[in-house]
Amino acid sequence: MAVPENQQSGLETESRYHDRVTPSAFAEAMARIVPPVSQRVAVAVSGGSDSLALALLAARWQRSRGGSVLALVVDHGLRPESAFEAQLTLERLKTQKIEARLLRLTTLQRGSAIASRARAARYDALIGACRNEGIIDLLLGHHRQDQAETIWIRQQAGSAVMGLAGMALLREAADIRLLRPLLAFNKASLRNVVRDYGLDWVEDPSNHSPAAGRTQAREVVERDGPQQDQLLEMAHHAAMTRRVQEQTIAQELAATVSFLPEGYALVSGNTLSCPSLAAVLAAVSGRNYRPRHARLTPFQHGLRPMTLEGIRVLPAGRLPGDWLIVREHAAQQAPIVAKDRGLWDQRFRIHDPSGDAEAKGLSLGALGKDAKLFRSRDGLPSAILQTLPSWRHGEKLIAVPHLGILRSDPGATICLSPAQPATGALFQPAIMG
Repeated sequence: MAVPENQQSGLETESRYHDRVTPSAFAEAMARIVPPVSQRVAVAVSGGSDSLALALLAARWQRSRGGSVLALVVDHGLRPESAFEAQLTLERLKTQKIEARLLRLTTLQRGSAIASRARAARYDALIGACRNEGIIDLLLGHHRQDQAETIWIRQQAGSAVMGLAGMALLREAADIRLLRPLLAFNKASLRNVVRDYGLDWVEDPSNHSPAAGRTQAREVVERDGPQQDQLLEMAHHAAMTRRVQEQTIAQELAATVSFLPEGYALVSGNTLSCPSLAAVLAAVSGRNYRPRHARLTPFQHGLRPMTLEGIRVLPAGRLPGDWLIVREHAAQQAPIVAKDRGLWDQRFRIHDPSGDAEAKGLSLGALGKDAKLFRSRDGLPSAILQTLPSWRHGEKLIAVPHLGILRSDPGATICLSPAQPATGALFQPAIMG
């Protein structure tokens, strides 16, 4: 529920009330994002002060450049008050003439790892809504204190440079960009933005629950200002190192690795640095995160046959000295019902705007045991053939697009769209001031 200002946490005091995010400061933060932000963007709005301030700032900024904002309000359904809070947030956005849409999560159940499951469900809903609207830029309300908390948590977990760099100003996924333009601003200044519009916000009590994973980090960051500054300074140096490392990875992959539309990679030569190998493994597996370097120690002295995290590494055969990095068939996702924008095996996106494939009752899955029918075609080894996405009606094979097999037109297309591209925009740290 909304909390009166005199009962809110002491993050802001009267001596700091003048601390505000000006429209020009927000515009400067947005200008640092490259490529430039689209004319229509989405903003994730929880109803809290941070995300509500972001929606207000983004709407004003977009209007100044002839653009528009769609606020996406997620009702997680985990507390009895969540539906009321979501509706209250929609009404507050409406008073500011900000277009808003409600996204209800209906499958979440309390239990183990609820925080991570809820976060994943929120992102799935937000990204799905962006895809449906044709929006590629999703703005998130993480701020300066959130960044410090993230660094503290990762430091306690023993993260390396990639993790200690913190949250990026921009993160590219397969078909969407996640933008965090508030990383340089503190929480007090964002609350003051909301006040300036004469609005209030909602407080989620779980943010202060002793059981919440971030509670300890939040207490440390709020209690110790110098430590917060030290954490952010460490993140800045790690971010610069990470940026150089990502550039090196991109150069190495461009010189030695070919990514094929069938979903596998061909490596020229026997050596690939651990950071570059981790990037390839994540892209081919469809996972959201790259494997830790400790898992890659078997490859320190060169590639060798191995199965790791749903991936097979094996010699290319007809190309002596070259290697294949292939999805492991046994680890692939079961077939999914054909549906526009559906994602199979976290890598292949269905494009079926007319709904033809869904109407026909088709499914998309791996070629699997039917690979034996096509072993002489295109010279692809069985390890790749088994993993190829294939259309079926029941048990009947309809089409294998990558082999040019079309026994019946599925009425839909697919494209390779891994959750974590091997390379993308270089890490963009926020300017911490």
